[in-house]
Amino acid sequence: MKKLLALGVIGVIAVASLSGCGKSKAYEPIDPSLLPSPPIQTLPVESPFPIEASNMPAVSPSASPAPFTGSVFNGEVVKDVPADLPSDYAAYESQDGSFVLIKKDATIPAPVLADASARVDALPNVEKISSQQDLTIISAWIDDLDARLFAATGKHAAVVYSFPAISNVDSKDKPQIQWGFRVFNGKNSTLQSQPVPTQAAAIADAQKWIAESGDPDQYVVVSGSAQ
Repeated sequence: MKKLLALGVIGVIAVASLSGCGKSKAYEPIDPSLLPSPPIQTLPVESPFPIEASNMPAVSPSASPAPFTGSVFNGEVVKDVPADLPSDYAAYESQDGSFVLIKKDATIPAPVLADASARVDALPNVEKISSQQDLTIISAWIDDLDARLFAATGKHAAVVYSFPAISNVDSKDKPQIQWGFRVFNGKNSTLQSQPVPTQAAAIADAQKWIAESGDPDQYVVVSGSAQ
């Protein structure tokens, strides 16, 4: 019995002690800024796919655009003039509507000379010329040929062509055919030699005139089909 009473007294005292502690002080949170910062450690990270420096592409400073590397060449015949045609090229339009690409300061391509020759062949039929006015038409035709050639090549044409003898232009008989050549003089083309009886003689006269002109690189002989 005494033991039971003693245990009861101890229990009461323990409960009282706990009750007293709970009322003694309220909970106060701790300011995180007052806590010391833990040291930060950086651990090396190994890639499962290591990259060797030798496999890395070389980085070079930005360069200027690459020069034109198209397939055009001096004398190429095209249906349309390329939009990105290099600045040192020009285009000569042929009678069939195609264009011949010409590199400046290069030899005049054969297709250009062939077309120019065909234009001479297309001159009005000299056998049907009946007046001095018709001869003026021929002169204008040759001026147009020269302008086309000069625009594309920078060279004037010494055009060899045939025409009726002036003495019988108005004759009803078949006119006597003569040969000569015309060269642009700054305003229009003018006859530069005395008429000769053959095409070959006129070509020789044109070549001689160009050689003695003081600037032979400025001209090129253009003649029609051999006759």
